Amino acid sequence: MSSLRCSISALLIVSLLLTGCWDRRELDERSLITAVALDTAPEGYKLSFMIPIPIKIAGSGGGGTGEGGQDVVQIFSSTGTTISEAFGKIRREVNQEPFFGYTVLLLLGEDVLQTGIEKDLDVFRRYPQMRRRLIPAVVKGRADEVLHANPKLEQIPSNYIYLLLDNGIRQGWMADVTLGDLFANLSDPSRNGVVNMLDIKNDVVRWIGLAVLKGDRMVGRLSDVESVPAIQLRDQKAGNFIEVPCPGGKGSFVFRALRVNPKVKIDNKEKIRIKSTVHVIGEIIENGCKNNLSDQKELVKFSSSVKKLYEQVARNLLHKMQKELKSDIFFYGERIRALHPQLWREIDWKTTFPKVKVEVEYQVEIRRYGMESR
Repeated sequence: MSSLRCSISALLIVSLLLTGCWDRRELDERSLITAVALDTAPEGYKLSFMIPIPIKIAGSGGGGTGEGGQDVVQIFSSTGTTISEAFGKIRREVNQEPFFGYTVLLLLGEDVLQTGIEKDLDVFRRYPQMRRRLIPAVVKGRADEVLHANPKLEQIPSNYIYLLLDNGIRQGWMADVTLGDLFANLSDPSRNGVVNMLDIKNDVVRWIGLAVLKGDRMVGRLSDVESVPAIQLRDQKAGNFIEVPCPGGKGSFVFRALRVNPKVKIDNKEKIRIKSTVHVIGEIIENGCKNNLSDQKELVKFSSSVKKLYEQVARNLLHKMQKELKSDIFFYGERIRALHPQLWREIDWKTTFPKVKVEVEYQVEIRRYGMESR
């Protein structure tokens, strides 16, 4: 019994000695990086950081001035043959240790993705402070130009860009892709990814669609219209609203999907055949047609018009993915790998996908069409 007590006492003493954060560093002793931009450069890479200036931010311990935009942040940039070399040069310019725990954005220049990003992202994968939930985005042109944008709706520019993307993802009209998802797509041969794409013109940052990846390279872009069926089929989200021609007449109406439920059927008896059936429930948010929507027959015509347009855009998208870009962004390969493992081992999906017959059928149900139509 005495030996047991001695052992317990020794453990308690040791545990007391081990407590405490001996290597802790307070937040005010760190430079908090809120956004990272990566571009190509003649030497190799150009790395840029956005770091807020604490004393200028309202609500900070230093009694901020309430300024906003570029006045409350500083952009640090450097180049190098490797990303680590560029990072090392920035460390020599920053007065505190750079900290990535508050980074919410990783902006990638278009040129970076066209040469392959797996080796470029390796440094971010290895760095433990980089959160897997941060949002990556491809920038048309140079990524560092977005860091220099000066929006007025948020005090810190990176917060504005992050909320632009985060709200679009939550509302279901942007692709739900995080840095962790991007890593997973690059590591899985059955998946090809997409990344939300931004553009900046006249100091205004806007979402312009999706960048399409094949492996670790960007092979093309999807417009905002093409992105609708892509997001519905792969993310099971509503996508953006669409403008639909009036049934049998002039004018148009605007339809917004509220709920989307896609189902995929794979038939591999003779040749691989894939059929996606998408059930959409939505509403009419703007009506420029003269049809009487209180008449059930007319409402069916409106549903048919939405169905026709959805299927047309989806077929065009599938043709583009299979014949032009040859990239399976719909995760069909992942389903075959999971549900038909023997078939997966017998085929090369990269060469098989462009030849597979893929059908898409929409079932549209309009739940809301406005009180005036009653």
